[in-house]
Amino acid sequence: AKDVAKALVKGALNNDLSYKEIVIAGPRPISWNKFIKILAEINGLKVRVFSVPVRLLLILSFFMKILPFLPKVTKDEILRLVEDKAFSLEDAETYLKFKPTSYQESLTQLSNEI
Repeated sequence: AKDVAKALVKGALNNDLSYKEIVIAGPRPISWNKFIKILAEINGLKVRVFSVPVRLLLILSFFMKILPFLPKVTKDEILRLVEDKAFSLEDAETYLKFKPTSYQESLTQLSNEI
C-alpha cells in the first residue's frame, strides 16, 4: 500500500505527468482464488474457494435483479471479475521509479495495521 501511495504522490507532484495515464498495479497478475487464499492465510482463516462457470453466473445475475432476497450482482460486475488484469508497469517504473510490493507483503502490512 505504501508503494502505491508513494507513486501517487510522486505523480501528483510532477507537472510533466499531469495528463499522462500511468498504471499502478502489483508486480504480477493474481487470480481471485489466490488473492482470497492470501487474505485468509494472513488473517488465520480457513476458506474453501470453488469456481462457478461465468455463464451460470450471468444467468443468475438476471434473477439477482428481480429477487429482493438475493444480493444485487450485475452482468457487468461479473464480466469485470473475469477480465484480463495483466497491466504493463513500464511507465510507472520509468516515470515514478515504482517498485511494486507483492500482494502477500502488502496485504500482510495492511492486516497488521488494522
